[in-house]
Formats: sequence, C-alpha cells, structure tokens
Amino acid sequence: MVIDEDGLLTTESVKRPGPSVEDISRSLQRFNWPDYVVFVLMLISCMVIGVFFGYKDHQKHKRQKHARRGSEALDYLVGGRKMKIIPVSVSLVASWISGISLLGTSTEIYVYGVQYCYIVCAVVLMGLSMNYIFLPVFHDLQITSAYEGGLKAVVWTDVIQTGIMVGAMIIVIIKGTADVGGLSVVIERNSAGGRFEPPDFNLDPTARNTFWTLLIGGTFFWTSTNSINQNMMQRYLSLPSLGSARKALVLFLIGTTTLLAMCCYNGLLIFAMYHDCDPLSTGLAKAKDQLVPLLVMEVLGEYPGLAGLFVAGIFSAALSSLSTALNSLSAIVLEDFCKPFVSKPLTETQTRYIMRFTVLAFGALAVMMVIVVEKMGAVLQLSMSLGPVTLGPLFGLFLMGFFFPRINGSCAIVGTTAGLALMSYIVIRSQISIALKEIVFVEKPVTVAGCQYEFTPKNGSLFVEDPMPGEKSLHHVSFLYYTMIGSVVPTIVGYLSSFILPRSKTDDIDPLLLAPFLRRFYHTRDSKANHMTEVLHEFETKDIQL
Repeated sequence: MVIDEDGLLTTESVKRPGPSVEDISRSLQRFNWPDYVVFVLMLISCMVIGVFFGYKDHQKHKRQKHARRGSEALDYLVGGRKMKIIPVSVSLVASWISGISLLGTSTEIYVYGVQYCYIVCAVVLMGLSMNYIFLPVFHDLQITSAYEGGLKAVVWTDVIQTGIMVGAMIIVIIKGTADVGGLSVVIERNSAGGRFEPPDFNLDPTARNTFWTLLIGGTFFWTSTNSINQNMMQRYLSLPSLGSARKALVLFLIGTTTLLAMCCYNGLLIFAMYHDCDPLSTGLAKAKDQLVPLLVMEVLGEYPGLAGLFVAGIFSAALSSLSTALNSLSAIVLEDFCKPFVSKPLTETQTRYIMRFTVLAFGALAVMMVIVVEKMGAVLQLSMSLGPVTLGPLFGLFLMGFFFPRINGSCAIVGTTAGLALMSYIVIRSQISIALKEIVFVEKPVTVAGCQYEFTPKNGSLFVEDPMPGEKSLHHVSFLYYTMIGSVVPTIVGYLSSFILPRSKTDDIDPLLLAPFLRRFYHTRDSKANHMTEVLHEFETKDIQL
C-alpha cells in the first residue's frame, strides 16, 4: 500500500516524470574495472599473507629439527602464544564484526529506529564478565581449545581486512553525510521520521527491541559468543599472559563499540538519503539487506574504485569471520575428535594434514550453505535466532561447570538436552509464525511522496501497522532472549537433577575449572596435601635455622 499525493492508498503503478525504477536499478548495479582491481587486490593481499606465514613457519620447523612434539599444532592454533596485543585486538574486532553486522545493524536502524543502538550497554557487561570470570579460567588452564591456525596468518589477515572495512565505512559516512547536506540534515530528517527515541523500558518480553531485551538478552548473547566461542578465545590464548589478554579485551571493546556506532549512523544516513522515497516500497531495493549496498552505489558509484573498496570491506568482514571459524574448527577437530581416538601421539606431518584438510572441508560446506541462507530473510535477526539453538545450551553447560560444582556429567547432559529441545521448539515455531505473518514487528513509517521515478508499489512494503492484540505463547518472546533462555534453563534443570542423580564430590574438583571468586571455597585433596607439605617444609626450614 502506498500513499499518493492526495493522501489516498493505492497499489497501482505510480507515474512520475523521468526514468523508471528498473532504469535506475540497472544504472546502480554496475562494477567498473577499477572496482574489480581494488577487490582482487584485497583477495591477493590476504593470500600473500597466508603464504608468507606458512612458508616462514615451514622454514622455522626445518631449522628446529629437535623442536618439541606438538609445536606444529601450537604455532598453527595459538601462534606459539607469542602474539602481540595490537594485532590480536584488531583480529578480535574483525572476527566479531562480520558482514552480517555491517549490513544488518544499519538495516535494523532504518527499519525499526535507534532502539537497537542501546545494546552497547550489553557490551560493557560482557566486558566485565570476560575480565573477571572467563579470561582467568581459560588462561590459567592454557588449553588450545575452549572445549578441552595458521593463527599468525589469520591475525595479520584480519588486520588488513579490518583496515579495508573501516576505511570503506568512513568514506561512505563522510561522502554520504556531505551529499544529504550535512550532519544537521541527517539529524533533522531522522527526528522527523521518528527514528530517534529514548530507551523503551517496557517489560513485555515479546517486544522486539526494548532496553531490557537489549541489556539482558544482549549480555547473554554477546558474552556467550565471546567467552566460549573458540574463534574469540583462541585469540586471547595466543597472548603470553592474562594481563596481555585483558589489555586486548579493553581494546576490543573500544573497537567494537566504535564500529557499532558507525553501523548505527549508517542506518540513520540511509534514512536521511531516502527519507521521502523508500527504496523497499518502490522495489529499488529487493530486500532489506540490500539497503547498505544501495547507499554505497548511490554515494560512491561515480568514483572509480571506491564502490569496489566498500564491497571489499564487506567481503573482508565476512572472510575474517570465516577464516577465524575455519582455523578454530581445525583446532576442535584435532583436539576433540582426533587426539582422543589415536593409540599413539600424532606426528607433526599428520597434525598438519588433519588441520589443513579440516579447513578445506568446512570451507566447502560453508560455500554450499550460502544457497540456503540467502533465502531465509533479514540476516541480523536470523543470525541471532538460529545460533542460540545450540549456543544457549552450550553456554549453559559452561555456566554449570564454572558456578555449580555439584553438577556432574550426567546432570549436565540432562540439562543440556532439555535446553536444546526447548530452544529447538521456540526457534522453529517462531520462524514458522513469522513466515505465516502470525508474528509481525512494528516498523517505522516511510513514504514515497518524493520519488522522482516511475514504479509499481510493493504490497506491504511501505509500513507495518501495529499487530492485532492476541494470545501470546512462549515462541513469541523476543529473539534477543533466546540465548538467555537456552542457557538458564539447562543450568536450572542440571542443578535440580543433582538432587536426584549422584552428584560430584567437591573434594575431586580442580579449582582452576571454577570461576575465580569461587575457588577459595573448594580445595582438592592434592592441593590440601601440597599445602601441608609446604607448611611442614616451612617448619623444617625454621628448625634448621634455629
């Protein structure tokens, strides 16, 4: 439905002087040879870095023929634990800010307003939990996998890709702001369009974005994806000390917050550019996630190479996340699926081939999955909805281990199974309801009154009215709460199960596996024996001195 100049609703073709929407779409969908050159150079630079570090490490191992066993895996997976703070911090940001974030966050702001920006509060809480709970535990254990590559190449590739990504965004923001008339015009148009709004303190858990869903749900989601995510933890473990890891965490929080702010501003800039001619209603953008590329072509299309730079930035964000995931998957396969099932230690050559083959296999699978994912709607909500099916129960499993020593393996399995079943139902049922229009999210108003081209309005694309009030079920809860539900429910079920099933003996618990503030309450027999030995040795020393 579209509002014409007379204020009437119509679905008929709107006749305007000038070109049609198809003509404009064809003119924007172009990639000149400078754009291809910039894009290809980015890919080549990433390949050169990988080849350079691979060759360098190969020569190093040839010179050190008597290196200790396992050094191949140690160097590949955690860079020998000798990485520097700055490149690791940049790599953390690049791994965290994916192509989904660059495209999805800006779209979220354009369609639903700035409410999502308040998720930055969750970033602060995530940083605190990482600093005082998760980093100390994993760094004390000094393990390769969070569950128990070429990391040097991945980290330095991420540094270059992050530079391209940030540089492209800065160019779009500066040029786009200038094109619409300056920062004051961006603020004025978004204020008039209802995009600016204070935090919504509504306690309704079914509301899409409120301050509480963003703070509570966002904290669980961001903490889980940063703390127990092999992609992220592997980078923290590549640093030589806990102090270095904490410094990298601070820099990571600053970089993430900055990029999140840039993505939010990009969403405001899109609305300022199309405030009187919504491209979704006219069909100029076929899907919501095409809004950012449309802005880029509108702003940078006439400058050779700059559009290619931004596309390279998007690909950089995607490739940094992909390279991180592939490297981490190779670590998990090696540590959890190969080493436990071999009768004798793997040789350096066997380790190398296993890790390389794993990367190739999962890379091919990721490429094939693109065909499925591209048909599943807006990427930001989709990524925060499907992931918690397994991420939530997995995070709950770690919470059980960190905070509730009485929960043993059997209780943890019961709780995790319950959480996995519940989250599978909630997510699948909610996706069906969204597809059937049973769950409808209220969008901010848009208009096509200022369009200067001919188009045929798309039904339902102009705005979404408030849904009719009706009975709400569990699957109506906001997708931001999925990770919280998926982690809290298994923890509660596992804890209650410990009163029925045989529970763990606290004397057999390694304090290093617990959250730091709980360690003082639990001591293993070995630690008690060691303490007594130290006391006796101290008295013996004093006797000798006397």
